[in-house]
Amino acid sequence: MNSVPAIILNIQRQPGTNIIEVVDRIKELLPQLKAKLPSSVSIITLTDQTNTIRASVKDVQFELILTIVLVVFVIFLFLRTLSGTVIPVLLCPYRSLARLV
Repeated sequence: MNSVPAIILNIQRQPGTNIIEVVDRIKELLPQLKAKLPSSVSIITLTDQTNTIRASVKDVQFELILTIVLVVFVIFLFLRTLSGTVIPVLLCPYRSLARLV
């Protein structure tokens, strides 16, 4: 690695596993591994592709929250009553969850 002798370990997740959870567990175990190695050996993370995945998840969460707020606003614009707005807002997620179960 950069003209220095190194051992490169490429870790890949198993199909069907959550890559973010895998990387978080590996990062939790790194201090234990470093403690067992001689002080002359260093562990360096070359690439971590979960940064883009984490950013994408944050974007999706923001978009979902924004969508919910806009839907509630549109419902309020059409019904013009607080009770008429609150009832559909509370029932829609309940019905969606009931379909999943």
